[in-house]
Amino acid sequence: MWTWNDKTTTICTKEATLTVMALGVGSFFGLILGGYLGQRLYNHSPRLQPLLMGTSTIASCLPLFYLFNSVDVDTGHVTSISVSVVAGLLAAIASPNVKAVLHNVTLPETRGRAFAFQVIFDDLGRGIGPLFVAQLIKRLGRRQEAFNYGLLGFVVCGLLQIGMFFTLEEDRTYINNQLVAKRRDQERVTSDVELRGSYSILEAELKRTERS
Repeated sequence: MWTWNDKTTTICTKEATLTVMALGVGSFFGLILGGYLGQRLYNHSPRLQPLLMGTSTIASCLPLFYLFNSVDVDTGHVTSISVSVVAGLLAAIASPNVKAVLHNVTLPETRGRAFAFQVIFDDLGRGIGPLFVAQLIKRLGRRQEAFNYGLLGFVVCGLLQIGMFFTLEEDRTYINNQLVAKRRDQERVTSDVELRGSYSILEAELKRTERS
């Protein structure tokens, strides 16, 4: 038997494997659905994209809470797998939209560093998260309570994503203004080079005329 919620409720290894696989399947479809919905909302209003990210992240706490507190040997396969798929789907919706939002609020010359930081902190979260929960289990003595406290991270993350609703448009406007200004500078430099080239051609023609 594999312990899920301490000694009070347990599920066998087969059930646990099916649950994890269902989470993965839900995450796969969540990535696709997140990209589709994110694009549709972005076309309507870019500010709606963070709302999708935040609400889906917070909403994923509900099925996860059910898995942590209600799944046991008496739970049917259909119920546990369905809840796991929904949890994975909701939790994965934000992922493709995070990268899209980051792309739209960074300059081309700093975009690489921004994505590098995003990958670093993503990997740190995957490593520190289990460590944090393990410490909670050690202090609280119960895995169920530790997992429930761990869900607060999803809530905080969702609230931060929703907070971008109030700043995204201003950030996009700033980046667009910077890009327009740089393009004008490049056009000015290009026109100056072309003008100098025209002067050089005229000077050469005048010298040839004088010699002749």
